Amino acid sequence: MKNRLIERSYSLALAVLVTLAVFGSIDHLAARESASAVWAWAVSVPHG
Repeated sequence: MKNRLIERSYSLALAVLVTLAVFGSIDHLAARESASAVWAWAVSVPHG
């Protein structure tokens, strides 16, 4: 039972970390002077 609790705690911590990283990168992008051009390129160019 402890393994399941540890795994769930690890998964929750990882999800929080990823969420904060995404929000931080969005905030960093919005703070740039050329954010609109960078954002337009990021959403319009197929990356694959």
